[in-house]
Amino acid sequence: MRAPYISRRNESDLAMTPMIDVVFLLLIFFVCTASFQMAEAILPTSLLAAGTAPSNLQSQIEPPPEQVVVRATLQNGQPRWAVDERLCATLLDVRTVLAAVFEIDASVPVILDMDGDMPLGHAIDVYDLCRLIGFDRIQFAASIE
Repeated sequence: MRAPYISRRNESDLAMTPMIDVVFLLLIFFVCTASFQMAEAILPTSLLAAGTAPSNLQSQIEPPPEQVVVRATLQNGQPRWAVDERLCATLLDVRTVLAAVFEIDASVPVILDMDGDMPLGHAIDVYDLCRLIGFDRIQFAASIE
């Protein structure tokens, strides 16, 4: 009697048909779920959302400044602040102006121009204020005499 023939498959042989089926199913899934449209938020439009008033945004947007200069002088023993030639009565006003500049461009350098007789504590206060707002590039102005 003869022994039946048993096919001995090599261990490295893999069935490719199920793998190809899975690949095609994944391909069909990703093609069907992909969105090939541009995001609607970035498209220009002249339509208004319900309940909004028209506004001229182009006139409100200012070009970002190249640098912001905070000047501090001492008058009658009190510090006087100016941010880009805009007078500020208190350090809170300086913070408001610098926060508005930070929203426009966070990478703009801030130059602190302190008067020679200004106490060091005021310079440190405005430096800490700039860091608190989020500015990374803070420099002190130096006069060459």
